[in-house]
Amino acid sequence: MVPNPISLVSQWKIFDNLRRSLVEPATFLLFVLGWLVLPGYARSWTIAAAGILFVPVWFEFLFTLIRAIAEQKMAVAREAFSVLITTNLSVLLNLIFLPHQMLVSLDAVVRTLIRRLVTRQRLLEWETAAEAEIGGAKRTPVDVYLNWMPLIAIVLGGIVYLVRHTSIYSALPILALWALSKPVSVWLNAPPRPSRTEASDKDKRFLRRAAIRTWRYFAEFSTEEHNWLIPDNLQEEPYRVAARVSPTNVGFLLNARQVACEFGYLTVPEFAELTANTLATIRRMPREGGHLYNWYETPTLKPLPPLFVSSVDSGNLVASLWTLQQGCLQLIERPVVRPELAEGFIDHLRVLTDLRLFSQRLVARIERKSESKDWANSLLKFPHAALDRISAGNTEVSKHAEDVTWFADQARIRLRAFRQSIVRLVPWMLLDFAELRGDPALLLPDENMPLKDLPEALTRLEARLQVAIESDPASETEHNKRQLLLQRLLSLVSGARMDTVRLIQELQSLAADAGKLADEMGFGFVWNPRRKLLSIGYEKSANEVHSACYDLLASESRIAAFVAIAKDEIPQETWFLLARTHTTDRGHPVLVSWTGTMFEYLMAPLWMRTYPGTLLERSRHGAARSQQEFTASKRIPWGISESAYAKRDDAGNYSYNAFGIPQLAIFHGDVDALVISPYSTFLALDTIPKDALQNLRKMAHDGWFGAYGFYESADYGPSDQIKWRPDYELVRCWMAHHQGMILLALANFLHDGIVQEWFHSHPRVQATELLLHEKPVNYLPSSAAVA
Repeated sequence: MVPNPISLVSQWKIFDNLRRSLVEPATFLLFVLGWLVLPGYARSWTIAAAGILFVPVWFEFLFTLIRAIAEQKMAVAREAFSVLITTNLSVLLNLIFLPHQMLVSLDAVVRTLIRRLVTRQRLLEWETAAEAEIGGAKRTPVDVYLNWMPLIAIVLGGIVYLVRHTSIYSALPILALWALSKPVSVWLNAPPRPSRTEASDKDKRFLRRAAIRTWRYFAEFSTEEHNWLIPDNLQEEPYRVAARVSPTNVGFLLNARQVACEFGYLTVPEFAELTANTLATIRRMPREGGHLYNWYETPTLKPLPPLFVSSVDSGNLVASLWTLQQGCLQLIERPVVRPELAEGFIDHLRVLTDLRLFSQRLVARIERKSESKDWANSLLKFPHAALDRISAGNTEVSKHAEDVTWFADQARIRLRAFRQSIVRLVPWMLLDFAELRGDPALLLPDENMPLKDLPEALTRLEARLQVAIESDPASETEHNKRQLLLQRLLSLVSGARMDTVRLIQELQSLAADAGKLADEMGFGFVWNPRRKLLSIGYEKSANEVHSACYDLLASESRIAAFVAIAKDEIPQETWFLLARTHTTDRGHPVLVSWTGTMFEYLMAPLWMRTYPGTLLERSRHGAARSQQEFTASKRIPWGISESAYAKRDDAGNYSYNAFGIPQLAIFHGDVDALVISPYSTFLALDTIPKDALQNLRKMAHDGWFGAYGFYESADYGPSDQIKWRPDYELVRCWMAHHQGMILLALANFLHDGIVQEWFHSHPRVQATELLLHEKPVNYLPSSAAVA
């Protein structure tokens, strides 16, 4: 025996932990005893027991409200109401799970006592809550007790009715909540999905019209001339292609092709071929520690001086590579020929319809057929002559000659690529073999079969076809139609089996190569060990890491910090050292960013999910509302980010600057202009969908739409001269990384967060995504917070 070295305060903390382990059992016991044996009315005891949980919440609300009135701070009062609702919901969940938590606490107490006083074994066995959460299929007492809840509620209700039947009416509401604990837990565990119910079919067609135009930029300019990379920007007047590329551009190009597959603008074999070309190019580009330099010439792949490795650009590229890696693996798990190919083809026809080359009635009939089960046949039957008759020299559309030519050619290419996919991978879907599909002896594979299962299915089909040919009694008749069909299908199936195996191997190779490129990009050398933050980058000429660091959570740099932590190359502490300074704008609490741009808040969610009730989610919504309110009085569209603007240099090139709203910004730029960029609104589609759609429609109505989708921006001139419906100058150019943001945002909105799903499917992301669940806390108003 020795004196206890633990201080009195620490001993009290241990005692208080023991006390807290008995709170749930004691509260549960109070409910039950109030219903069964305690004197007085059961209703009073039920209200008293519930009051123990809810009354503190209401007292805190009243005190905060009194303080807000005394200090005349309406923002604090609004925040108090928000906290009241959230806290009451939390207490309600505590009440629902009270018996479950009671059993968990008693289980821990009993186990501890038995091991400490009786068995003296397994005294150091313990498991963190995080480990318990990722236990997978392992069933724990926590799961078992949750499954018991309905039975416990029913048994307890029966006991109350038999012992003191007058109490059953008071007990019934609480017992019903306890019985529902299992379905409530299932609902809580379901992954959150953003609401997209506000997008009508008309809205979706409008967005797909923007998608096909935006995709045209990548389809037209990512060519062999540019080494299968993408030029940084295109200027309409004077016409100029900027033949340079950044790591962020490369990443968006890779993900844009994935999105094109989802929209039906590329078949899987086309996607695999184009992506392989780009990854092979990346391998040939000079790199530093696995990182690409900031800029390269696309025709020569020569790095442009000054040679600099940007942490942000590298973070974006790693996020894109992980997204590509998981997307390729998921393609193997999905059907190789999907109805989206028909939708993509129809998007091309809709553009031609807008140019008055197709009747609305004809396109509507094709749409109806594409939505049926027989969609593939409708595409195979499409009359090619209808496209061949289109002439770019039509006087009615002469000013759109290039558009007509490109989209008509692409429509023909889509049909040809679709047919090639059918012939190479699922030949039994061809119209020629329609009469064989009903033959039960052949047992043709399901057209919705995942790609990974096709080789084995084709092997079995090949054997069945061989048997059918050999057993056909008319097999010696040279011109027997069925015999010829079977033999032709057999030859196609034999080739398809090899093609499907090759395609699977190509997708697996692309996934492995993308993962390897990401692994080679080490972030440790751009991490500042003194400040424990990521430097802005590495300067090759000086052979040193730049002294400036990224230190704001509300910025695009959080992608780089997240992936570097996920790769286990910098400590998790870096994430929590990113500043979380808040301001309040018109009652909306928002994280302060460097320049107050939309993309600082909304670019990262293109890949990374934001979860309801979290710090990042609240700030995302607050920033979007602040952007809306900033331009509301000016009666102009909203959406301000870094972008090109109307000022030109001597060569006629547009200038570029970071534009934001001042109340959210730490740094205020030197350029005094109000510049609205459409891509900013696309980023907000998942945040405020209805308002974003209205804003985009307003821009489209005002003519902000060109050959490659929405123009870069509209420059309204000096911000202090903006009056009622002011004039503006359209900045008629397109930038690769903004085009990429638009496509990824559209894919997330129209395809249920598909880009986020790809990114979060990566094991390293899954192991790190808990960082994104950070809850907001109450912050001081902006003046105090910034001080």
